[in-house]
This record gives sequence, structure tokens and C-alpha cells, in this order.
Amino acid sequence: MKTVLSFELQEGDVVILVDQTSRFIRYDFDCIDEYKVLLKECGRDVYYDRPAHCSGRAMEMMAEVIYEKLQEQSNSGGQYSVDYIEFIKEKDSKGKIDNFETNYELQKYKEFLKSNSLSKRIVNGAIVMNCNPFTLGHQYLIEYASQHVDYLYVFVVQEDKSYFKFEDRFYLVKMGTNNIENVKVIPSGKFIISSTTFSEYFDKANLNGTAIDPSLDIEIFGKHIAPVLDISVRFVGEEPIDRVTNQYNISMNQLLPKYGIELVQIPRKEYDGDIISASRVRQYISDGHWEKIRKIVPDITYQFLYENYYGC
Repeated sequence: MKTVLSFELQEGDVVILVDQTSRFIRYDFDCIDEYKVLLKECGRDVYYDRPAHCSGRAMEMMAEVIYEKLQEQSNSGGQYSVDYIEFIKEKDSKGKIDNFETNYELQKYKEFLKSNSLSKRIVNGAIVMNCNPFTLGHQYLIEYASQHVDYLYVFVVQEDKSYFKFEDRFYLVKMGTNNIENVKVIPSGKFIISSTTFSEYFDKANLNGTAIDPSLDIEIFGKHIAPVLDISVRFVGEEPIDRVTNQYNISMNQLLPKYGIELVQIPRKEYDGDIISASRVRQYISDGHWEKIRKIVPDITYQFLYENYYGC
């Protein structure tokens, strides 16, 4: 409701809330039936879960349906009451606008970033990692990136929806990179790869083969996060296996340049003919292959895993 109020609504304006939970008896404009038809026709490559959770192409298709319905209603002389605006305002008890431009939590996170800002030089870079857990592959990506910028900010995904807790993942990254002088490790907060900005990242198992739209996460990074730290380069590892992450990389390559940010993709480090991945480490833990784990993780990670997961 607060986001709706961030626009100066006038009599005659139309507000569309594309979500099953946002319905009003007096002012209902229901596209759920149309959504179900499009879902059946197009499948889950573009539509999944509900109208609010779908790809960019699906949004365009829904917009076309809504536009056609509005044309029909307009031609039939339908009118929208100004009472709708008052009804929305009643629901906004504090009367505040709360979009990403003025979002309190985002502003606090930006202040936190300012307090962790390193001296601005020619090129500052960033890399965002989940590190579930921290591997020699992650370490290689950070070392490579740090050699191509003056300062490198490593954002560790803070959302606690991974096999390893954020506290442990953050610790391992900090300890595994403490010998690299131009690297600063920072929590990602709620606005970089989080449930708020990119919930699909945490549901990869159920989204295999599904087209995703991570543009919100990327645009918040480009518009709000990068300027605070003067970031002009973002590094990612090439992703030949994980389709969700690969789509994220493709979208970054398309969107980040408009914010003056270059995307650099780094070939993944390999061991024994396969890329080193955190999922590989987790599988080795499950199988009890500790000698194999030792060969693809830093010593600090191996020590942590052995002390906490050996024999589990």
C-alpha cells in the first residue's frame, strides 16, 4: 500500500495489484483466471507460483491482458471512484512512503557500507558469494578479482537459507582472505541476493528449467549499493552447471552497464577434471570423503568442517 502511495494518484488513475492476496470487494479487478489460462498455455518457463512471481516475458503478457480489459471497460463507460485512493490511505496508518528510494532498512545498510568504505582509488570492484562453504574455487575467484582492481568488496550472502549458517560462512571467507590486503569482506544485508530481492536463488532445486527475472536485485545493486562504494566492476565465476545462477549472470551482463558497471566473468577453478563447487564439498561431507574435501578447500575450511561435521 505504501508503494502505491508513493505515486501521486489522481481521480481516474487505475491501480492494478497483481496478487491473490490483494483483493477488494468494491474495487476488484481480477486477472487470476487469465493468469491460469496463460500458465496452461505457456508452462512454467515463464509462469510459476503466482502472478507476482514470473518472468519478465510473463509480466509483458499479463500487461497486455490487463490493457485489453481496461480498454473494454473504458469503452463501456466504466469509471473509477476517487474513494479507492482514500481506501488505500486508510490502510496506511503512518502515512509514509516506503519504496526503495526511501526504504529505511536500505538507507541504514547504505550508511553501514559508508562506514566500511575503503579509500576511493582508480577502480573498485565487487564480488557476491554465498560460499556454502568457502572453497579453493571461491578463494581463486577473489584472488583473481583482487589483482585487477585497487580495492575489492566481497559481499557474503547474509540470508540464512543455506546448508551452512551465515555466521560460519562469513567467518570462513574472512579467515580465508585475510592475507589479501585490498579485500574487504562485508555482509550482503537484505538487498543483495536475499528473499527481498532474489528469492529464486534459494529455491534452485524447484526451479530447474524455469526462466527467472533477477532484475530487481541487479538494479538495486547498480542504483543503490555500487555508488556508495564507488564500485565500477563486478566479478562473477562462469556458471556451466547452475541454471539459476547462470541466468543471473546473463541478466547482470545486460543490466549493469547502464549503471556504469562492467561485468567480468572468471573461468572456474578445476580439480581432477571438474570445477570446484560448494555442492561438491557438501556431497563429500555426506559421503565421508574427507581426503577429497581436503584437496578442494582452504585449510581453514577443512579444519572447520572436520571439527564440526566429521562423523555426522
